[in-house]
Amino acid sequence: MFALDSTIMVLVDVQERLAPEIVHMEACNHNITRLLKASAELNIPLLVTEQYPEGLGETIAELKVLIDDATPVISKTTFSCLGEPDFCAQMTKKQYQTVVLFGIEAHVCVFQTALDARKKGYDVIVIADAVSSRTEQNKQYAIEQMRQEGIRIFSTEMFLFMALKDAKHPRFRAILELLK
Repeated sequence: MFALDSTIMVLVDVQERLAPEIVHMEACNHNITRLLKASAELNIPLLVTEQYPEGLGETIAELKVLIDDATPVISKTTFSCLGEPDFCAQMTKKQYQTVVLFGIEAHVCVFQTALDARKKGYDVIVIADAVSSRTEQNKQYAIEQMRQEGIRIFSTEMFLFMALKDAKHPRFRAILELLK
């Protein structure tokens, strides 16, 4: 289990020049869209990262429109988000216990961020159907290795129903609509 009031969601590096190279990106974006909308519906804080945006571009337009202007977008060159001081500063603004990761690439930036967050004592959840890589094999290796490292692997629906916990949750209907 996890508590929403101590959870943060992180969209990792879904950028203009990288996204077209990613396998199953359309399905991945569909689930990322659901997660971004759910973040707003459930008031779960969100961080967005961009790996070397000068070379890889900004977050893709279809996702960018779903991100609130107040959401920090952190530029980085380190593969692990936790290697970027601005990211770490955002993480320490509140006592987060759970970090939910989704984005690209599963075997590089998502993987290294998950491992570093776990080492720092966070409960780490990776949304498997909202991460991908340039090859399916790299994604699968990353998921397998993260699971072995104690990182929890959820689907988008698993995460959202775990977040709600009860059909009586005031945002249940709104989240259910996202899942249709």
